[in-house]
Amino acid sequence: MPSPRRTAPLLQAASLVIVLLVAGAHSAAAATSALSNTTVYSLASFDGRLWAGTDSGLYTLGSGSGATWTAVGGPLSGREINALAVSDGWLVAGTENGAVRTQDGSSWVASGLTGHRVASLSASGATLLAGTGQDNPGDGYVLRSDNSGGSWTSVPLTPALQGLPGQMVQAVLVASGSSPAWAGTAGGGALRSSSGNGGWSSTSGMQSPEVTAFWRDPASGRLLAGTDFGLYAWSGSAWTQAAFPQDQPWVQVLATGADGHAVVGTIDGLVFTQTASGSWTQRAAEPSSVYSLLSLQGGGLLVGTSDGVSCIACPASVAAAASSPGAKGAHAAPSLPPPDARPGVTAHPGASASSSAGAFGDVATTPGALVGGDSSGGGSSGGAGPLRWIIVGVLAALSATLFAVGRLRSRRRAGAGGG
Repeated sequence: MPSPRRTAPLLQAASLVIVLLVAGAHSAAAATSALSNTTVYSLASFDGRLWAGTDSGLYTLGSGSGATWTAVGGPLSGREINALAVSDGWLVAGTENGAVRTQDGSSWVASGLTGHRVASLSASGATLLAGTGQDNPGDGYVLRSDNSGGSWTSVPLTPALQGLPGQMVQAVLVASGSSPAWAGTAGGGALRSSSGNGGWSSTSGMQSPEVTAFWRDPASGRLLAGTDFGLYAWSGSAWTQAAFPQDQPWVQVLATGADGHAVVGTIDGLVFTQTASGSWTQRAAEPSSVYSLLSLQGGGLLVGTSDGVSCIACPASVAAAASSPGAKGAHAAPSLPPPDARPGVTAHPGASASSSAGAFGDVATTPGALVGGDSSGGGSSGGAGPLRWIIVGVLAALSATLFAVGRLRSRRRAGAGGG
């Protein structure tokens, strides 16, 4: 058995190491972006600032070096911001209970839709579409505003009167020229309308009814749709599977890149950009799911994830404020759930009815279902952070106990020797 004279210094050294670990963890937490441990559902550029809609409120990032993400107070404090859209001089935010809007980024006014969870927004000029829905079926609507959210078309008594199936409308796209408006639902597939003001009709060709995103080429009008079972292109009469480097990707978001081409973000943390030739290039492998994308005028791509935001080739001032520690270093991306464990499994060829709920149960049919971190078991607050603190706390308590025991033994031995 080691002598007390040798044990005590070792225990003291162990205690010092634990203290340094705790201090280091505290310093790392202090350097964490304000958006870390939050799910960033939406991103927008408005009034010379960047805006991020999260599961815990709206944040804004000013210009210039040293700028940091700041929480927006008032009516948006602590609320779930599912969607953001810029419409004819207004910034409109879709929340878990209606929409709000602003012209100056400071004064916010109600934009209606109270009682509806606004899951998606799409704008072109003063025309604005809002997709709504809750976890339960029967509240899936598309509403149109022609004055940037000042007023909306009335909601019918039942979604069926609008040609909608009642599932959550988790993606919308306004009409453009001769191109119709689109609505992507959580279980009812993709529907189109000439104006987005009623007259919705279903479409065919997709292997999954879980439609998560739309993208229209600003130059050619070519249309893409993202689902939990791949990327699809619209032929004019039906959807066809689009070529993509990842097999059966779960596409969560589509956006326009700085060069005008499509950008794709997936549920397992991958970001791809399309080239002029139509091929795809992987730009990033995030440690958490990708839920929003925004190309910056000064260059770069802002990526909203289930653990804050990161930047791809962003200006230094933006990158410094936007990057979260979780996005740095060699981290494994969340593994992609197998096709038979995804929400749209009931529409997949050969899928059995008994497996229709998948590994995620009923909650997987909502846009926020998988935002609780990656599939490796992390929670909605970025599982690595709390786990680290738990481990540090246990080690600190163990070290303190061993240190006390060592001191007590040392004193007893010293007393016995002196007697």
